[in-house]
Amino acid sequence: MRASVLLGWLLAFVVSLFRLTLRRRFHQDPRDSLRQSYGAYILAFWHEDLIGCTLNGERGATAMVSASVDGDLLAPLLRLGGTTPVRGSSSKGGLDKGGGRAFVTMLRRLKRDNQSACFAVDGPRGPRRVVQKGVALMAQKSGKPIVPYRVIGSSEWVLSRTWDQMRIPRPFSRLDVYYGTPILPKEGETVAALCERVAAALGELA
Repeated sequence: MRASVLLGWLLAFVVSLFRLTLRRRFHQDPRDSLRQSYGAYILAFWHEDLIGCTLNGERGATAMVSASVDGDLLAPLLRLGGTTPVRGSSSKGGLDKGGGRAFVTMLRRLKRDNQSACFAVDGPRGPRRVVQKGVALMAQKSGKPIVPYRVIGSSEWVLSRTWDQMRIPRPFSRLDVYYGTPILPKEGETVAALCERVAAALGELA
């Protein structure tokens, strides 16, 4: 087992204790009605909200996690929160890093098993707040709704030097969990147009 995997599990248990100090407040949560109508849904969030979303957790869902060392650190925390990590990331320099295989796995679970999916829509490398095509393709191929999703701490650290300006809730803060109006693909709609609708909806949250 790689050292980064062991470190990831250690960090996950520490962060799980940190999670116990947080309070949560939900805003316009549509998930129960979506499960009844569609069986599952696709949560779409900005990469800057990744830590807050992971701390909030989404039990029973899948999430694409990089096959890198960073992914080794994140995957155990997702598992402890009830989310199944699917390892892979977009190709870089012509090298297959398992992103296509991970996408197919998530799509199969979404359609066949009604296992919801989570997407950091501008990740893993940005540009910041530019929605990439993966979430739109997932919605078009599955027929499941996209739910704009943000988790914002009442007190946070902001890593202003990172590409995404990552935000980390402070211990004993409140997590405000915001959900936007679910978005369904339109007949004949392009991937780019659907991405634009997702970006606009996320921009309206909080």
